[in-house]
Amino acid sequence: MDINAELFITKELETKDGYTWTMASRLGDTLKKAEELFGKRDIEYTILGVEFALTERLQVWYPGNCKHIIIQLNKHALEDVNQALYQLSHETVHCLSPIGKKAANILEEGLATYFSEWYMKQNGLGDWFASLPKYIEAVKLVKDLLAIDNDIIKKVRALQPTISEIKSEELLKANNNIPKELADKLCEPFYSTTDKVNS
Repeated sequence: MDINAELFITKELETKDGYTWTMASRLGDTLKKAEELFGKRDIEYTILGVEFALTERLQVWYPGNCKHIIIQLNKHALEDVNQALYQLSHETVHCLSPIGKKAANILEEGLATYFSEWYMKQNGLGDWFASLPKYIEAVKLVKDLLAIDNDIIKKVRALQPTISEIKSEELLKANNNIPKELADKLCEPFYSTTDKVNS
């Protein structure tokens, strides 16, 4: 089957109890699993679906500034189903607590990278890892955090539901075993004012 068709066209399973995966059903699966790991998403935002932008960047896009979200995958995702899934699972985390603009902290980008690596491995799709230094560092810090407390994201989101707005003090309140230096670093902005690449 053509790669583009595989992303969008489903076929009934021989067992007659379901259909093959598409981007729509994978989005449902990634959202369900991200919520199980990191807490419920903000349902004030409506996720409209997934589209492919013929660019290098991938992102969550807020069309019309009316609390709608579209996940935009990049042109490389059109050429490789697994690349599409890796990008989709990353962007799914940004749909948990959106704020309508690009403003992720290191915690959110590291968590998105962690989840995309986890999702690919859990589904038998191989070992996928970030290649850009900023993402490699962010996911390392998140892994350090989760090694201390695997449920820390749910705990801290009970104090501050919006991941990009979590403060160091809130992480420490959720678990006082977290080193302050780690908490401080995770709560720094991921993007500088000169960054052009979206999440």
